[in-house]
Amino acid sequence: MQLIMPSTKDLEERREFRNHLQDVVTSEERLGNIALGLVKAIHRFPINGDKKQASLELVRAWVNYVKDNDVPEDNPYAIRYHITQFAAKELGEVHTFGELHEVDLAQLIQDGVSYEEILSAHVSPDILYDQDVAIVGGAARIALKMHAGVDIRTELPINDIDAVITAETDDVSKKADSYGVDLTDTKIVDGDVRTALEGLVSNVDCSINQVAIHNGKLLFSQKALEDIKEGTIRLLAKNDPLFGAEGVILSDGHTYINRVGFYRGLSFLLRGKGDRLKVSQENIDREKDSIGRYWQILLFVKLLPMQDEEARYKAVGHWHDIAHRLGVTKSVGPEEFLAELMKKFPDTSAGSKNTYDAVAQARWIVERLINSAIGRLYDTEEFVSPETYTEADLTLSETIADYDYRSFLKAAQAVHTSQPVIN
Repeated sequence: MQLIMPSTKDLEERREFRNHLQDVVTSEERLGNIALGLVKAIHRFPINGDKKQASLELVRAWVNYVKDNDVPEDNPYAIRYHITQFAAKELGEVHTFGELHEVDLAQLIQDGVSYEEILSAHVSPDILYDQDVAIVGGAARIALKMHAGVDIRTELPINDIDAVITAETDDVSKKADSYGVDLTDTKIVDGDVRTALEGLVSNVDCSINQVAIHNGKLLFSQKALEDIKEGTIRLLAKNDPLFGAEGVILSDGHTYINRVGFYRGLSFLLRGKGDRLKVSQENIDREKDSIGRYWQILLFVKLLPMQDEEARYKAVGHWHDIAHRLGVTKSVGPEEFLAELMKKFPDTSAGSKNTYDAVAQARWIVERLINSAIGRLYDTEEFVSPETYTEADLTLSETIADYDYRSFLKAAQAVHTSQPVIN
């Protein structure tokens, strides 16, 4: 594989142009004034004619999109949704997707307990029949596992609810609060939720997440059902026009995942969402002898927040075991591996969730669009896929070496204060 990189001059100009436009996004008082502000900023910035024209055409396309779709220019929820739709139309790829199967939620029972009873321990079951809301992510995946006859214990307890809410509801924020849903991680759609689900479910990270719950129904793809039954975690090379690609589909139909996709899949495996991760030997070879900050992010963002103590203990042990098997570390245990990572990447931050600000989120989505569009405008990066694809599924070891769990958690808390408190 090789990458052909842009020149230093192009990189500097791209950075300055991006910052110039993003200043407009943050400084305009009204969301509806941003497009005009961007036009003026593009005219002021000294770039060549072709780039200037392409930039102006994209803004013009957005203005036309707003008119064609009657986008309320000062509704931050609608803008957030329509920016993602516009980005998919102008910068994204066409997704081909089969129909979603439907099953009544009332049919979902495991060990004498219904899905509605399981969910009601975390959120009001009214959400299951609210036409303005859909459930996606892990809570929906539990329902699919119940339908497939797969043990759901590794999915419990439910940590949070990933939802889809229509911007047409009277008050999006109030609707989310009524169900205890975090708006930061909520997908906002403008229009009918059921119609929007077809597109949303087709552009997810892995096949087992091609699932949703809406209006008393479990909705899922055939591939999601098959992989759930087999315990397979299959990354789909998701290519988000605002956040980038996670891999490529090779000419032979195999999916070659990039580093982001690899670690996303690994996080699913370590948390017990499946039994095996579909990767290639080429993926594994790329990670050998390469210690990176993704291992920290995996730990702090995905593993340590797990609520089940036993599951967390095992996940951390497997986290070190897989890194050791891949040749990433020679450390003898998780605590030594953590110390090695913190020494190499002392400034890594796992981030934190703040109070949701709808207008700020809309501005942030616009900034992501600008960043993506400018990347397309300047980048000459060419991804050359591997010449071969050798299947080499990753699985967890049957056993892990015992380690001092309490000492490890104290070490983790010492470097990242948001981690579980040890008494």
